[in-house]
Amino acid sequence: MTLGVFVTSTVAWFDISNNLIVNNLELGFSDDKGVQVSFSADGKKYSLADPTVLEKEVGYESSKPLIPVTSAYQSDWLNDKAVFGETMPVLHLGPVDGNSVTKSGYLQFPVYFTSAQDGYIYLDSATILKANDEENAKSAKKFHLSESDLKNIEKCARVSFYSQDFGFQIFEPNVNTPSKTLFGGRLDINPFDGFYDYNASAKREIMYGEYNSDSAILYYGLASTENTGYDGTLTCFNSGTKAGISPLDLEKSIQDGGLKIVQENAHSLSEMVPPEDGQSVGLPITYCYAGEPKEIILTIYVEGWDFDTVAAVIQSSFNFDLVFNAVYMPKISK
Repeated sequence: MTLGVFVTSTVAWFDISNNLIVNNLELGFSDDKGVQVSFSADGKKYSLADPTVLEKEVGYESSKPLIPVTSAYQSDWLNDKAVFGETMPVLHLGPVDGNSVTKSGYLQFPVYFTSAQDGYIYLDSATILKANDEENAKSAKKFHLSESDLKNIEKCARVSFYSQDFGFQIFEPNVNTPSKTLFGGRLDINPFDGFYDYNASAKREIMYGEYNSDSAILYYGLASTENTGYDGTLTCFNSGTKAGISPLDLEKSIQDGGLKIVQENAHSLSEMVPPEDGQSVGLPITYCYAGEPKEIILTIYVEGWDFDTVAAVIQSSFNFDLVFNAVYMPKISK
């Protein structure tokens, strides 16, 4: 899969005035062991789905915008009442609350695996997401950007798989250990002015995102008579505190106030490939019975709460080869 001309705002990940544009997309599937995919239960089977196939099968449009979103507030849809086949993963366009559901800004469609024998479907070690250095060099020159900044795109993309067998799983590329992204915290967004947002009447900084707001006690430091600056690069995640405003003390709120910020449960590639021992199950995507199409919901998106989403990534291109593998073995009961 090749994602090209990736555009985002330097200000805030949910600023939809600047869209992330996907110019080209290609999904590649390995059929070394007889695995094929279709996009409906009785649809045509492919071992490679290029842009032409995706345009025909799932309505993929190269000009359709991709916007930084978040998979936070999962409990709103992924709960005891969720029934696979009647439920789709939900993404949100904003950090404030769970009401900002978006139907656009990401790629989402069903994929049906068919295998030659009974077995588990995993990601393959050939799966790779890398910045397109050649295209990014052109963009860096054209827009006076740093190529190293453009390369940060490798760190904030996500792929999720939702199946009847193994539920909702998030794949985070290019990490040895998942980043454990927090879906909450302080933000400098409204306006983006070098200070974390605050409640003017209460004179306290605002806590954004998904956390136990009903029970947590938030602690604040003493307000300063002078503006407090920041270290490093200014982003909506890394900013200062306005003079006269009490800074939110996240550490004390967690330690003494019982604050619990919901954390992304993502997995690295090494966790999602077939286990090396050949015996344990590990983290498969789904299980297939020979010749019977098995549905999953595939979602490709950019996680807005990932700090790298706003790290000076203005215009970037990257290549993404999503490859699957099959391990033929009887299904092991949990």
